[in-house]
Amino acid sequence: MTSLSVNGIDGSNGDYLLPDATVDSVARLARGEPSAMPTDDRTMASLRMTTPHLGLSLDLQNLAEAGWGVVFHREADPAVRDALSPLLALRRSQAGDRYKEYAGDAGFWGDEKVSTWLGHPPRQKGLGPVDPRKVPYYLLIVGGPAAIPFDFQYVLNLTYAVGRLAFDTPAEYARYAAAVLAHETVRAPSRRRMAFFGTSHPFDTATELSSGNLVEPLLAELKTDGGKDWNFDAMLREDATKANLASLLKAGTAPSLLFTATHGMGYPNGHANQRAWQGALLCQDWPGMLRSRGQVDPAMFYSGDDVGETTSVEGGVVFSFACYGGGTPRMDDYPAPEGVVKQIAPVPFVARLPQRLLAAAGGPALAMVAHVERAWSCSFTTTDAGADVTAFRTTFDELMTGATLGSAMEAFRQRFAQESGMLASRLDDIRLDAHVPDDDLASNWTAQRDARSFVVFGDPAVRLYV
Repeated sequence: MTSLSVNGIDGSNGDYLLPDATVDSVARLARGEPSAMPTDDRTMASLRMTTPHLGLSLDLQNLAEAGWGVVFHREADPAVRDALSPLLALRRSQAGDRYKEYAGDAGFWGDEKVSTWLGHPPRQKGLGPVDPRKVPYYLLIVGGPAAIPFDFQYVLNLTYAVGRLAFDTPAEYARYAAAVLAHETVRAPSRRRMAFFGTSHPFDTATELSSGNLVEPLLAELKTDGGKDWNFDAMLREDATKANLASLLKAGTAPSLLFTATHGMGYPNGHANQRAWQGALLCQDWPGMLRSRGQVDPAMFYSGDDVGETTSVEGGVVFSFACYGGGTPRMDDYPAPEGVVKQIAPVPFVARLPQRLLAAAGGPALAMVAHVERAWSCSFTTTDAGADVTAFRTTFDELMTGATLGSAMEAFRQRFAQESGMLASRLDDIRLDAHVPDDDLASNWTAQRDARSFVVFGDPAVRLYV
């Protein structure tokens, strides 16, 4: 392996977001060369958790056992808490004395690390197994990453099932809370319909890989192994147009589960369209790099701007594999070919598309799983095993049988933990002057950061009633 391929198209000029990073540049960054490597990466790698586990025997589908909590910033707008009050009351009734509300002095503050936040009263919990008598298994972060950083969510999610809500207005929080309350109260049976939307552009390595090694094998495995009671729709390759995607997201036709694999749109730091369109899903309407010239037309991608009055994902969950589909950090998580870490946004932010889908006027989604930062093919391919969609298939298997989204994401937590343990071991080898091939170090480092970045937007305790 001499280079690493990444998804993503720069909407301002039509080029790839990141030229193929050389193994050498990634390996140097993993070793701490240059010194611009964020120290948090070493901290996470040193966790050495090969398998997250629970300290008590818990029924994760029962909130009275697993617990449910909400995390606010200490200076959160009280109007946001008021807007969420129907959802909080619902979870309190389900979790009982294992419902926790972390606000005010008990909320998040400054740049607290997970170990510090867990250790402070009223939690007084160390790192390690879950004990919902102290801290619930399900945790909902409320607020954007400028207030409560993505890094805090990544590490907390190693052991806990963590989701995030980050809207621009209290009205959007209220709309989401009302939708989840209605879903949990009525408990309407799931439509048992899953849709796949996957592009494959001409001479485009990233989407050729995602269509051939992720979308199509995943669809085939789910149909064969767990989908006998489900219907499957596939809009793949030439059928993965913007018009077809929009037609899916309508009342009465929206699937219970929607999986998309596309390029995600990206824009330069501070670009006028970065906040609105970064993470939008580039559809098959884009002709590919060989025929595309200049700025990408918004008619070729599905963004938050396309979520209108009739858009509905009511009672459904969206899972999106795309660069920046979930959000963007302030600093680049990955090196440019010269190994320099750069600022990529004025402030970190949650992508507009999940914000809009979770507050859609026609029917909000229950949740969206999407990628913060760029998405890499190591999500579904490995150096040793080749293509492997196990984490995706396991997650969907669980959701299709009625498990909560947070518990269904356990496969991704395990992958992050395992990659972190392997990376810590390799960094120890380097400190002991053992030889670690650049290929191994670069692929491990990239896979570890990629695995942590699948983030749940929405309440992690939502589920499909099947």
